[in-house]
Amino acid sequence: MLIFLRSLIIDLKRSCLSVSFCLAISLSILIFFLNSMESIQGGMPTLWCYLNGTSLFEDTMPILIPICIFPCAILFLEDWNTQYFRNLIPRTSFFKYSISKIIALILTSLIICFTSRIIFLIVLFVITPLTIEDLPISEQITLFQQHGIGTSILNLYQSPVPNEIKSIFLSSFLVVFTFALFCAFVGLIALNISVLFTNIFVVLGSPIAIYYFILEFFTLLEIPSQWNPILLGQAAIFCNLGGTLNTFLITTSYFIVGFIIIGWIFLWNSRRRIKNG
Repeated sequence: MLIFLRSLIIDLKRSCLSVSFCLAISLSILIFFLNSMESIQGGMPTLWCYLNGTSLFEDTMPILIPICIFPCAILFLEDWNTQYFRNLIPRTSFFKYSISKIIALILTSLIICFTSRIIFLIVLFVITPLTIEDLPISEQITLFQQHGIGTSILNLYQSPVPNEIKSIFLSSFLVVFTFALFCAFVGLIALNISVLFTNIFVVLGSPIAIYYFILEFFTLLEIPSQWNPILLGQAAIFCNLGGTLNTFLITTSYFIVGFIIIGWIFLWNSRRRIKNG
């Protein structure tokens, strides 16, 4: 167990204390600012700018996914190119080696998704107003309604009671958490691709191809939205899963099963690749 934990810590350090990790955080924040630039320049409140910046638009998700998983999706590729696995596997095992990579990828995706949004929100608190001072609250609410801002957020502007604040916090957490799980899901597929094609450009471009393949596959077969990982990765915005708790449980269970299946495939592929290499 101690050997496995040591291997996991090493993989986390390699992915979270790397230049690519800092670059992933920076690029994510840059995308958020580009999405919300019009709102920031228009003097819109912090909450408005944050929602605009971090919204998972159809043209934003394919860009954010490879950014969020790149620092950890290349771990096997680096081991293969440097032959580092030859020193590591004899001290652990194929199973522990593969599980370490899988867990490191999931945790790194979560860290990148949450850290980038927290930094973005902190900066917004500094550069944007909390409310629109020259516009009455009633008109602000009307303005938000016209742009589809959620009921819980509108209630916060009317009466900032603890329940509404809690609702907004839980909703925001759910959006980030489910997107991070989806990123890790795609990242594990990319990790398998890195075993088959030891080329960094193939690994870097594979998440975009995977995203559009999933999109077309579920659309063509008309599979119910509750089974679509892309929609679940958006906190089931287009799925009726029966509330926040059910959405959290169902989405988490769905991706955990996916992690187990794809992780087993990675274990098999990496063992076969290393033994034949």
